[in-house]
Amino acid sequence: MPYPAVFLGLYAALVPPLLGLLPHSSNFILDLCGETSLGKTTALRLAASAWGCPDERGSGLLFSWDASRVFIERAAALGDFLPLFLDDTKRARRREDVGHTL
Repeated sequence: MPYPAVFLGLYAALVPPLLGLLPHSSNFILDLCGETSLGKTTALRLAASAWGCPDERGSGLLFSWDASRVFIERAAALGDFLPLFLDDTKRARRREDVGHTL
């Protein structure tokens, strides 16, 4: 495949609803990292499009790390067994917020 990270993101986005059916399954985190302008956000948008609007503005499914920690926790709880898409860790209010949230 010419774009394995893109397909990995899409496949990973389809797994969370199946976790509830598997015994002793736990949630997981997929982190796409790398230099700027390599297509990480595009890959994230493709993965989010499996569940709805992949827009980061308004009512889309893509959120940024500059959201409050409480918002991110509540969004994760509300979408039980659905993936949570967070983009651009550089926009986190504080660097340690990313680690604490994860």
